[in-house]
Amino acid sequence: PQCKVSVEQYFNLGGLVPHSFVNHNMPRFLGGLNNLNFVFKRDDEVDRSRLDKLAKIIKDESQEYDENEKEAIREGKELYMKCKEDLLFDELESPDEIVKMKLV
Repeated sequence: PQCKVSVEQYFNLGGLVPHSFVNHNMPRFLGGLNNLNFVFKRDDEVDRSRLDKLAKIIKDESQEYDENEKEAIREGKELYMKCKEDLLFDELESPDEIVKMKLV
């Protein structure tokens, strides 16, 4: 989380409080916290910003790889090309519209 909010409330109800009163009224008292969450929620925006920043670094800055990394990249490209050419794979529904999946 990017920020943390603490809310403290003090109730002096002067003695024993019936469970039914607490169960009925506490959701209303705590509902304000939920509203704050909706107002300040920016998780997707922050994640997108960080992802864009990382993608820009990968795209724009020159990368240096050692021999093991170069071999792994080569093997990954070979597997990708084999999978791309093979028409016997079954298509899978992907939870992300950008990612296409096949059953291997």
